[in-house]
Amino acid sequence: MTAIESIRRDYYSAFLGHLIHRNESSLHSGYEIGRAAVVQDVSMLELATIHHDVFRRVLAETPPEEVSEVVSAASEFFVEILATYHMIHRSAQA
Repeated sequence: MTAIESIRRDYYSAFLGHLIHRNESSLHSGYEIGRAAVVQDVSMLELATIHHDVFRRVLAETPPEEVSEVVSAASEFFVEILATYHMIHRSAQA
């Protein structure tokens, strides 16, 4: 399994967990994915593609009355991943 496949698998699982719980623990999973992406040399663009694919997959299965909540949760989760990725990447350059 490639690094991207591994991140995609973990992203999907962690995002579903975040949809259920929407708490610090579920956001911490996003933090760990961002961290793993840096370690495995997955780019921010690849993370964006993974996010889009997972988000689209989840939206396809979401009842219309829940779309707004899923969109909000997806934004929170992705921002957590990007913030972690950015923070680690920046500190590594310093």
